Amino acid sequence: NPQPCTAKVMFNKTQNFVFKLQHPSEYKVKDTTAVTVTYPYRTNREIGEFNVQLLPLNEKAIQAPRIKLLLDINKQGLLDWPKASLIEWIPREAKKEEETTTTKDAESAENDAAMKDKTDADADDKGKDKKDKDKGKGKGKEKGKGKGKDKGKDSDKKAATDQPKEKEKETEEEKMDVDEDDDTPAADGNAADAESDKKKKDKEKKKLTRDLIITGNFFNKLKADAYNQMFELEANLLNMDRIVHETDEAKNELETCIYALRDKSDGSHREFLEEKDRATLSEKLTTMEDWLYDEGDSANKTHFHERLKELKDVEGPMDY
Repeated sequence: NPQPCTAKVMFNKTQNFVFKLQHPSEYKVKDTTAVTVTYPYRTNREIGEFNVQLLPLNEKAIQAPRIKLLLDINKQGLLDWPKASLIEWIPREAKKEEETTTTKDAESAENDAAMKDKTDADADDKGKDKKDKDKGKGKGKEKGKGKGKDKGKDSDKKAATDQPKEKEKETEEEKMDVDEDDDTPAADGNAADAESDKKKKDKEKKKLTRDLIITGNFFNKLKADAYNQMFELEANLLNMDRIVHETDEAKNELETCIYALRDKSDGSHREFLEEKDRATLSEKLTTMEDWLYDEGDSANKTHFHERLKELKDVEGPMDY
């Protein structure tokens, strides 16, 4: 697996337990073919042994607890100290504030409904009284008028027959609405009921995670003295590599400066130099080049910097 990576293992445990880690004797590739691992002679395949201490279990737990074990490999390819946690599920407690708010909302809704019913009843009573008065006035006026009386009776009959029809229509619409509501759960089927039950159960329980204490040791772990010796050796090797690198850079810089001065004395700056000075500079460059390829292999960074300073003092005035 690419590094870093993490392996997670889940299992049930209710008491303290011990687990061991070791290198595998075989592993499986993508095509599920088992490949046997061959180790050098007398190689210790054991990695370490660890003891996990469980915490007191919660008395309110509604199902068996589970242990989550994590094994991390860092970017250096080394196994970090294992981590473990205890997972429990307890009943979810309803919040008092939500219950209080729900009760208040229900009471206010009931009060609003009662006030509305009372207002509707008062309006109906007033409407009936007004109709009775209108009927009394109509009868007094209709005594001397035969045709008007007949028309009044026909209109009253028509209104009386229309009212039951409207009530029947409203009743039928209400029945249709009720039927449609009753058909809705049946259309969902058992799958919807199972899903709703599952969601309800998930809401009723709460997940509780607590870290566990792990003790133990790695079998092949280096002792403090051996570790310090190796650390010091590594630091010395790094310092030696740095010195070699800086020495090579100083040698290359001196060689580049020799070639640049020779090109200037024989080419671009030849007409500006007297023949005597040019011969002296050429002789000095030849001596420096011979030293570089003969004794330069064993010279250190300081020797190269000293000779490079001599050439820079000669090259400086030529650049102006």
